[in-house]
Amino acid sequence: MTIQLSGIPKPFFNESLASWIQRVCQVYDLTLDRFHETFSTSGGLDPDLCLKAEQLLNVAKICNLKIEHFRVIQDCFCKLAERQALQRLLLTTSKDKYLYRFCSQCWSEDKIPYFRIEWRFRHGKYCFKHQSELRSECPYCGKALAMHRALLGGTYKPPPVPDLATCLYCRANLRASAIEADQFTDCSAEVVNNIAFQRAVISAMLHDYFLIQPFTEMWSLDEMLILIEGVGLEVADNRSTAVLAHFGPEDLGTLRGIVRRSLQGAKWLMPGHPRRRELARAIFPLWLTKIFPSSDD
Repeated sequence: MTIQLSGIPKPFFNESLASWIQRVCQVYDLTLDRFHETFSTSGGLDPDLCLKAEQLLNVAKICNLKIEHFRVIQDCFCKLAERQALQRLLLTTSKDKYLYRFCSQCWSEDKIPYFRIEWRFRHGKYCFKHQSELRSECPYCGKALAMHRALLGGTYKPPPVPDLATCLYCRANLRASAIEADQFTDCSAEVVNNIAFQRAVISAMLHDYFLIQPFTEMWSLDEMLILIEGVGLEVADNRSTAVLAHFGPEDLGTLRGIVRRSLQGAKWLMPGHPRRRELARAIFPLWLTKIFPSSDD
């Protein structure tokens, strides 16, 4: 007999798995351990990596929710759970290997504060919507956001915090209205380039491939990881220019060869080599940013 639960909130379109799990814990007064027992998911410190695709399908059935509501989570976090190498794309700390950044302005606009998928990636330094720099620590007590246990559920009455936009340690309100510094938005070329790169990483995760302008090849996620860590595609500054705009066919062939050699582990493309930064500045603008898919109701 299959048990079905009702009243569980469906994920927001771009909500992370860990964020949705916290909100489920709030509805049913669960600790993270109890959540794993109830839904037969994996334990560990990182709830973003507790579900593979088959497990997610089972969770959707138990929650009486359509699998379509979990499509973005499936294409992102289930893929990360199943492919360990890709987990290096996530934002982590040496202490518990689990960390989020957040935008307090987004939270000030949320009726229910939640964590966005893009806030979990280590290259996600700016808010897609507000272009403001994301935070990883409470501006009042300086502690990192606590997400390693169920903050919204458990046996505590009331729960440790009322919502995810409240600091567990000092209980400060992390919404924008309480943090005047977050009202400033830097629209510099560097910020715009970084946001474009962030979107490209998320888009590649969801589509399982990425493109580099002006090439037509579909590059795999494993190749993206090599390019990021070897060539340093995340290195962007105001000196970056769209150098290929003036390239001819022979130049494009040369650049394709450089990319291929990076995938073969060329030593001069490794971190610390003097040629790496120069190459990174040349290749960074060549990423083709695909449009983030629209939300399904």
